[in-house]
Amino acid sequence: MTSSPIRVGFLNPYSSFYPYYAPQIIAGFYMGLGIDPAAPNPPIEFVPVYTQTGGEKAVVEAVRKALFFDRCDMLSGLVSYRTMREVIPILTSMQKTGFFFDLGEYLPNDGMLSDNAFFNSHQLWQGQYALGRFAFESFGEDGFLIAPVYESGYHLSSAFSQGYNAAGGTRLNLYTLPFNEQNPHDINLDEIFARFRQDSPPYVHALFSGQQGVEFIQRWAQSEFADSVPLLVSDMMVQHDVLQDLAGLNLTLYAPSLWMRSAEDKRNVRFVKDFENKTQHPANIFALLGYEVGLMMREVQPQLKQRDWGALQQVFKTKSVRGPRGERNFYPQSGFALPTVDLLKIKLNGSLPQITVVNQGKGLIYSAEVFSKIHKESVSGWQNPYLCY
Repeated sequence: MTSSPIRVGFLNPYSSFYPYYAPQIIAGFYMGLGIDPAAPNPPIEFVPVYTQTGGEKAVVEAVRKALFFDRCDMLSGLVSYRTMREVIPILTSMQKTGFFFDLGEYLPNDGMLSDNAFFNSHQLWQGQYALGRFAFESFGEDGFLIAPVYESGYHLSSAFSQGYNAAGGTRLNLYTLPFNEQNPHDINLDEIFARFRQDSPPYVHALFSGQQGVEFIQRWAQSEFADSVPLLVSDMMVQHDVLQDLAGLNLTLYAPSLWMRSAEDKRNVRFVKDFENKTQHPANIFALLGYEVGLMMREVQPQLKQRDWGALQQVFKTKSVRGPRGERNFYPQSGFALPTVDLLKIKLNGSLPQITVVNQGKGLIYSAEVFSKIHKESVSGWQNPYLCY
C-alpha cells in the first residue's frame, strides 16, 4: 500500500433499526482485506459523511462534500439505487470509483450502470421472488400479502407477486396496513384479522421490518390463526437478532434466506468465528457485505499501491470472489452472480429455533423480463435505503 492512506468517503444514512451497521460494514471490510479492524493506521481510511435518511438531495450534498472538501480518493456507503442517477455523473466527471452497499430493496436499474460504480447487494428481492414461487407451489391460490406503508414502497412485494405469478398463481390478495400519522410505527391489525376470519386464507405473507416485525410475529403467535394458517415472513424478519427476540414463542415460520450465520460452509464458519472473536459482536449481514468487498480489495492491492483507478475498475468489472456464501461479483453489467436462496421452515418452541431447509429457489438473471415488469408496475417515491428511517 501507499505511505498515505487511501481515503474513502462513506455515505452514512441514519437507521433506527440497525444504528451500528456502518462500523459493522467497515470492520467486515478490514477483515476481508486481511487487516485487524482494531489495528492503528489502516492503509484504507473511511471518512463518514452523514446522509440523513439517504434521500437524493442529502446524498448528492454528501458526495460533493466527500470528494471536493474531504478530498476522498473513493466513495462507499449504504445507498438506494434511486439516488444513483445523480451520483454517477459526479463520479464520472471526477474519475472517481465508488463501491456501495444495499440490502436489495430495489431491483437494479439502468441508472446505476457505470464503469465507476460497483455494488454489493444482499438482493432481498431475489428471496422475495423465490418465496412467491414457493408460496403458490406449497399453499396454492388466494393467499394474502400484508405490509405497512413503508415496506409497500419498495420492490419486495412486487418481487413476491411476480414469483407467485411465474409459478402459475393468478389470485393474490395485497393489503397495506392503515397508516397512523400520530404513531407511524403503530400496527393496526383489527381490520385484516377480521378479513382472515371471514376468508380463511391458505397462507399469509407478512412483510415487516425492525421492531414492527417482532411485534407482528408476537401478536400472530397469540392469535387464533397461529395453529391453522401458515405464516411466511421476509429474510430480515428471521435474522439472528430477531430470532433472539422471538425466543419462547410456539410458532412455525417460513422464510427465504440468502445467508445464515449458522451455515456450515467452511468459509462461513471461519468468517463468523473470526469476526466475532475480533469484534465481540455477532456476525450479521452488514459485516458480511463489507467482508465480501474486502476480499475483492485483496485482489486489487497492486492497483491500490499505484492508485491506478482505471486498472482497479477493470478488475472489479471482470473478477468475482468466493466468500462465505459462495461466488460474488459487484458489476451490474456483468450480471450479478446468482445467489442461493434457501427456503426455511423455522420452528420456534424454545430458546433455540429449529431451522430446516425445505426447498431452494432460483435466482433471476439481470436481463430477465420480470425486471422491466416490476419497474413499470412499481413506481415509488421512496429514496431511502431499506431500514433507513
